[in-house]
Amino acid sequence: MNKGIVACSLLLLLSGFSCSKKEQKTEPVFAGEDVLVSVDGKPILKLAEFKQYVSDATARDQNMAVMAQFMPDFEEKVFEGAAYPRIIFNEWAQHNNITSKEEYKKELEKSIQLLKDMLNQEWFVKAHVTEVTDSEIKKYYEENKEKDPGLMVSAGGVEAKGAHFAQEAQANEFFKKVQAHNGNIDLAAKDLNVKIVDLGKVNHASFVAETVKNKILEAKTMPAVLPVINEGGKEFWVVKVFKREPAKYRPLEQIKNALKEHLMTRKISETIQKLMPEYEQKYGISVNRTYFDRKRKEAAQKLQEAQAAAQAKAPQATNKELSQQQKKA
Repeated sequence: MNKGIVACSLLLLLSGFSCSKKEQKTEPVFAGEDVLVSVDGKPILKLAEFKQYVSDATARDQNMAVMAQFMPDFEEKVFEGAAYPRIIFNEWAQHNNITSKEEYKKELEKSIQLLKDMLNQEWFVKAHVTEVTDSEIKKYYEENKEKDPGLMVSAGGVEAKGAHFAQEAQANEFFKKVQAHNGNIDLAAKDLNVKIVDLGKVNHASFVAETVKNKILEAKTMPAVLPVINEGGKEFWVVKVFKREPAKYRPLEQIKNALKEHLMTRKISETIQKLMPEYEQKYGISVNRTYFDRKRKEAAQKLQEAQAAAQAKAPQATNKELSQQQKKA
């Protein structure tokens, strides 16, 4: 079904749209409830068909399933907002010979192919991908709650500040000065005219040098001044850690459905990629990637040319600036 039409139908439902006319009209007399809609006395929509329509809709759309639980007139809203207008549209198209137009036929053919593609993928997934289990959801939650911002209410971390030096001797000197001031890193920095860097709340996602970050997170006692940290021999840090604030996470039950959807999407993608080579070989499918290889090479070539042009302009701009400065002088 066209997603735009489905979305439109949902909007009609939510807005309380009704297809019934306000003015009075003569209604045909129906015997019982079995037939909901007839055209020229011929049954078009029966109650059993409509109930199946509603059941299919709520099974495929979680929002509609929720509405069905809380709206006493849900079935009537579905009828007025989607099922009944569909009959009107069909009758109008037939009576106006819309279905015989070439443009209509082409659009119908495209829609049928899209629907086939969607159903083929759906059945492929059913055959190869198992549902995400509660244990898989819990495992992902526990393993990623400290890494995935979507699972956090607020990120935890260790509040820290420090100073970095080019020479280890400078760092050692500053470390001793901080100790002499009983751990007051700001006072020590003032004495030696050293710039302090406020590292904020350091956690695994912080943009702090890896070695420094790890030492901060490994700290057991707080507040404390850490021994000099050697960051790959390039710089040396003296860091004071103040306190550790634990992260606050969203309750698992609150995001369980969203996680299941996320994991199912990932599982489907991974399974399809894994099975592609098997079915390519099984069905004799070959792919000619010459076009894509050429496009990739062309893009790389254009990037190289753009970078070369930018580098060529840079010295010219620098020379021009120097010339202007000399003239001003």
